Amino acid sequence: MEAKILNYPALIVRNIIVFPYMIIPLNIGRDFSINSIEESLKKNNEIVIFTQKKINVKDVQKEDINEVGVLANIIKMLRFPDGTLRILVEASKRVKLVDFNIENTTSRAEIEFLDEVNNINDREMEALYKIGKSRFEKCLSKGLTVTPEIISPNIDIEDSGRFSDVVAAQLDIDIEDKYLALGEIDVKKRLETVNELLNKEYEILELKNKIQEKMKKGMDDSQREFFLREQLKAI
Repeated sequence: MEAKILNYPALIVRNIIVFPYMIIPLNIGRDFSINSIEESLKKNNEIVIFTQKKINVKDVQKEDINEVGVLANIIKMLRFPDGTLRILVEASKRVKLVDFNIENTTSRAEIEFLDEVNNINDREMEALYKIGKSRFEKCLSKGLTVTPEIISPNIDIEDSGRFSDVVAAQLDIDIEDKYLALGEIDVKKRLETVNELLNKEYEILELKNKIQEKMKKGMDDSQREFFLREQLKAI
């Protein structure tokens, strides 16, 4: 059966990947995005969100946008005196971009909903989930900063697909790497991708901690030397 194609107001964001179940504030300044938000609020508050590949492209076309995005619900909107907006959205599910255009200064997208490929009885996937959870905890112990408020309270962290989305959303990694996780609908492959990203993050955090320790030791040695010199002056 062919996937059903639907038409939604579209929000094209830059420098951020929005994952399912994220609750996140977004600052909006471009006219076509502002108009899409206003159209959404007149109807059912639903909007699809996609990330622009290159931030400096102004005349956005379909080929400038990542193929996989999310359906989201606009929870709140704040309008600033300069005409820009800040919205709070809650994302729900992955969508695939079929077509994109700007009609009467309003951006719209034709989309298909994407279903996850998830074999809950796969022992290897269960092992990948446990490995990922352990690595995530190790990253937290090394100082990974997380933002729990961006995750919907409805999320089931024990679900492998949801877990991989939560982790990818929290990691301080390149947009391109985050999109690798968003764009993968096969949960097992997504877990493999996220585990690789966790390995990189752990190595970076460990190196960062070592550098900070060296700097701290260097400062302590300098302070000790300064203190001794001052004591000698006082004698």
